[in-house]
Amino acid sequence: MDGPRWTRALVALHVGVALLAAVVVPTLRIGVAALLVVGAYEVGVLVVAVVTRDRPLLRLWWFAAALSLWQVLPDQVLVEVVGSLRFPPDGVPDIGAVTLPMAGMWMMPTVLVVLAGEAVRRRAGPGPAVAGAAGVALLVFAAAETVIPRLGVWEPVDVPTVGTVAPYVLVAEVLLGAVLWLAWRADRSGPPWWTPLVAGLVSLTYTGAAVSSWLLLA
Repeated sequence: MDGPRWTRALVALHVGVALLAAVVVPTLRIGVAALLVVGAYEVGVLVVAVVTRDRPLLRLWWFAAALSLWQVLPDQVLVEVVGSLRFPPDGVPDIGAVTLPMAGMWMMPTVLVVLAGEAVRRRAGPGPAVAGAAGVALLVFAAAETVIPRLGVWEPVDVPTVGTVAPYVLVAEVLLGAVLWLAWRADRSGPPWWTPLVAGLVSLTYTGAAVSSWLLLA
């Protein structure tokens, strides 16, 4: 995953998805808008990987897609067990108590965190790459926790917040950044069939971290 074949295409994809979001979020119900944006991103990354014939990027798409599906589990736990999260009615079906777009919404942060970790690894080695992935996760998830609840996709419930950000979940998401990069490094050289298993382990780790962080900080 050296990047020259797909870097510009991936940058263009992120710009295009941002422009799509700017158009559909103010004009459609938020669930429908989120589903369109998430779907466009997932298809876009897959198209870039296939067109550029970049096998590592294709594997990253598979890893991120599997992880995003698994991440419905911790969201469900936070809603149904912990009670610290709620997904308001948004015009699309739910998976249990979790809105459908969340099954794909974790793909973008996963791709960004992994690419950031890989960039740091090439320059400084694996140790700094873990810290880099965690740092980028902090930035990406802090931005998401600041903006997306204001749009009505989800909302924290009965927990301390700074604006719309619940600090307890941000701690778990920083840990997620480090863990998912390590998991990606383990997964990328293995057979494709074990990707859902690796992604599931990452999601279970995040679930435990989120609940533990809630117990200690909320």
